[in-house]
Amino acid sequence: VEAPPAPPPLALADSDPPVRASLEAAGSADMYTALLANSDLIQRGTGVIDGLSRGLVLNKILPMAPPTGKFKTLELSGQTVLDPAGYSRYDAHAQMVAELDMSQLVSTFHSFRPLLEEAYTQLGYEGEDFDNALIRALDEILATPEIRDEIALKKKEAVYLFADPELEALSPLQKQLMRMGPDNIALIKGQAGALRAGLLNR
Repeated sequence: VEAPPAPPPLALADSDPPVRASLEAAGSADMYTALLANSDLIQRGTGVIDGLSRGLVLNKILPMAPPTGKFKTLELSGQTVLDPAGYSRYDAHAQMVAELDMSQLVSTFHSFRPLLEEAYTQLGYEGEDFDNALIRALDEILATPEIRDEIALKKKEAVYLFADPELEALSPLQKQLMRMGPDNIALIKGQAGALRAGLLNR
């Protein structure tokens, strides 16, 4: 008796339901669930990871709820500094990441790797380099400083810059993480390290 033919490989256009189901098993925070309600999850996720690997935060590709409240500063001895009270604006974002099941995300990556590589090819890259892009993104996060002292700022026109040239030279991704505060950075870096280890040890 001949074996039945193998089912055709999953196409990108049909991938949202199984990808969403696999990712839903990794977390349940409202903010995370809202992200998964988007369409074209493989393509969007690949675009976000490509950006992160280059130190960029591409919010328009996969929009996330903005932090509540306004950016806060303090005046200390004539110096404008980042107000630590403002770090709590990002607590929900960091907690969402902290609650994710990294082993499930590793499993999702390997389950849908051919589609991730196909989507990465559509961005103009070599598909087999996608795993390296993901590791580069995680390394970018892991290299973000965790500073518990006051962080001096300087105003340039309508925006605040880090007064320390080394901090201002960080990537946009790392500067965004810096605005979240050291406790939130530590949560996110812990998960990034766990995901990196899971991907490399599989």
